[in-house]
Amino acid sequence: MFVSGLKWMSVSTLMNESATCKDSARPQKIMSILDLVSDRKDMMPLTFSVNPEESVPVRLNKITRFIECNVYNKISLDEISAYAGMNRTYFSLFFKKHFDVGLTDYINAQKVEIASNILQSTDDPISDVAAQCGFTTVNYFNRIFKNIKGVTPVGYRNAHKNVRFVKNPEK
Repeated sequence: MFVSGLKWMSVSTLMNESATCKDSARPQKIMSILDLVSDRKDMMPLTFSVNPEESVPVRLNKITRFIECNVYNKISLDEISAYAGMNRTYFSLFFKKHFDVGLTDYINAQKVEIASNILQSTDDPISDVAAQCGFTTVNYFNRIFKNIKGVTPVGYRNAHKNVRFVKNPEK
């Protein structure tokens, strides 16, 4: 998504002001920017034109970058297919052909990988981890996590809590 119209002018002004304001005023400017961009009014989806000569790896890279940038948000098929410059049906077939899974399964796998890292490195409650990774309910998070990893988030954390990475182990 990108900002357009009067909203862009407001965001641009606030960004310039935050770069030159006193440190104590900067958080308020940033909060104002976030408030503006959290409202989808005047927001436009990013699109790229499909070049028939564009290679499949380039298209796939654009799609994966979009997912990486939006993995914490709800990504709709309409939104990502529009971004890719394809209709829903063609995009679904294209995605499945090249990733061997559907869009939802791919996104959930990305979220579970992020959750795995969080579970290994923090003691955050499971509900917080689920929310951080963009899952709307803990039950759904638990079910998806177990389907992908073969163990619940709690079981995963318990299995990995004693794993420590030592930079220079003594011999």
